[in-house]
Amino acid sequence: MEEKSSKCLFCQKPSKYTCPRCFIQYCSTICYKSEQHLECSENFYKEEVLRELKSMKGTPAEKQKIIQMLMTEKKENEDFLNSDVSQRLKDICLNDTDSLWDRLTEDEKHIFLKKIRSGNINFLSDWQPWWEVERLKVIDISDKFIQVECPKILKNIPDLKHMLSKSPNSNVQYSIMEVILVYIYSMRLHNGDLYDYPEDSLNIIFSLSKSLSQNFMFDSLSCVIYTLTENINRNKLVNASLITLYLKDAELILVSKDHYVLVLLSDLYRFLKWCKKYFPSKLGMASTIYKTMKKLYFYIAFAKQFNNIVSELSLELYSIRNKMVEESKLINQQRNGIEANLERLKLKQQQQVLIEEIH
Repeated sequence: MEEKSSKCLFCQKPSKYTCPRCFIQYCSTICYKSEQHLECSENFYKEEVLRELKSMKGTPAEKQKIIQMLMTEKKENEDFLNSDVSQRLKDICLNDTDSLWDRLTEDEKHIFLKKIRSGNINFLSDWQPWWEVERLKVIDISDKFIQVECPKILKNIPDLKHMLSKSPNSNVQYSIMEVILVYIYSMRLHNGDLYDYPEDSLNIIFSLSKSLSQNFMFDSLSCVIYTLTENINRNKLVNASLITLYLKDAELILVSKDHYVLVLLSDLYRFLKWCKKYFPSKLGMASTIYKTMKKLYFYIAFAKQFNNIVSELSLELYSIRNKMVEESKLINQQRNGIEANLERLKLKQQQQVLIEEIH
């Protein structure tokens, strides 16, 4: 897929990136954080903070983690002793993100934005994806043994010959791959619980998966990854750079000897089935969900019959992920170099001003 040549809106140099919020073209971090783009970039980071807060379960323990993080970051501030952050957040529900944001001081908002920029904000309780846990693994906790299991595979999955009159298109494997990545994304976004905010979960699944929401057929794995990344950016969900994490998750699922592809598709099917009963018909969602379930059921039958074809995508997935990681490292090195040069220039200018004032 050829990229259109375009120029940075701020300096007219060749652009390399697209703002995930306003979709303007820019060439570097300097231009992204420029005065002309400041309102958009700050609002984007704010949205990231609010989305992170919304995804929390709202427990007292998680609220305490927020308070501890703020206090740790502010401990060197002279005004820290007069900080009343605990009192201000005392009666706030984490699910009411707007109220929580309004209760924070400008310094505290800046701390959140800084954490988001660095990708270092996470107050959620630790959740380990089921695909990272060995099936039937036994954990010793206080002399009690707890058996950790992944979701169950649907029973009585039919053969494709009972569903189709001819052989299926082999490109169905790419549609299944897209569904796998969308499921992984949704689970990580909701901390492993799609049922906590079912309408949000459904909206994300339908907005990201062209295979499920449209009659769209991908013709390559690279097309799946490119399209999903673009959709994540377009829907302003989370930093699309995390796509490499989702790809690594997908590798684990594809190479599993415990048929994790079928496990994943079965789990998503059960969620859709639950949603069909949960949402009233008058919202018009029941019909859409039912059609999606039928399509997903076909994917399950395909994955069962052509398990080897789907699993072999792991090799190409590994290659694509490694390439993306290397490109990301290169971009980060360039960004760090630019920021270091800026700091040196700023220091030099400050020294020059000081010299002039002395004279």
